[in-house]
Amino acid sequence: MDIQKYHNSVSYINQFLIGDAHAKELFTLITERAERNRISPYMKTFEKWLQRGNTVLLRDELCLVFKKRFEDQNDWFNAFAWVDTAGLRMRNRKE
Repeated sequence: MDIQKYHNSVSYINQFLIGDAHAKELFTLITERAERNRISPYMKTFEKWLQRGNTVLLRDELCLVFKKRFEDQNDWFNAFAWVDTAGLRMRNRKE
């Protein structure tokens, strides 16, 4: 994924998540981990999700590692669902 498309995708999702603090926190954790090492398997998985989506991939490969950071597991689940919805909207937007 080229860097401009990556940044546009992340920016769009960040804008969508402004209304939910838990989702914003989760997405920030995901992007920070991915951006620490741009050639890591985690970054490759994140780029794959940005481009093609996949709810199970997002939940099990990208979000699950952060589940324990949320005291209430419902907050984690709701945050994951918001991030998934934001990704879907980003992929379906008209450019």
